[in-house]
Amino acid sequence: GALSFFRSAFPRGVPPSSRALGWAGFWPFDWQPQWRAAFSRLRSGGRPVVPPILQVSVLNREPEKVLAFADAVAEAFPLTKLVPCHFDAPVAATTREWSAAFDFLRGDTADSVLVRARRWLTRSAATLP
Repeated sequence: GALSFFRSAFPRGVPPSSRALGWAGFWPFDWQPQWRAAFSRLRSGGRPVVPPILQVSVLNREPEKVLAFADAVAEAFPLTKLVPCHFDAPVAATTREWSAAFDFLRGDTADSVLVRARRWLTRSAATLP
């Protein structure tokens, strides 16, 4: 429960350099050995990407409205740069790349949430005992 979480989130062995970052030594996770490969997949070769958590928990609720917004932005502005929320900015990106970031809502495209979920389930099922 909560006690277990706090023990793992505030471990005794947090190095001083990490404590100096702030948060009173709060350490919510440890990087797993495969983090570089996961990050590489997530960054999608540097092209704009809607974070997966937003894809499956927010934006997929009303895909038509989200796509109408994305398309309106693409039509109104000849984009050459984007300013992301959590990373270095600005990022060079075209209007086409902006639109492609929302392909996960466009049905059976290679990046759609449903297609990726099916691929993941297929791979996962293949590894089950």
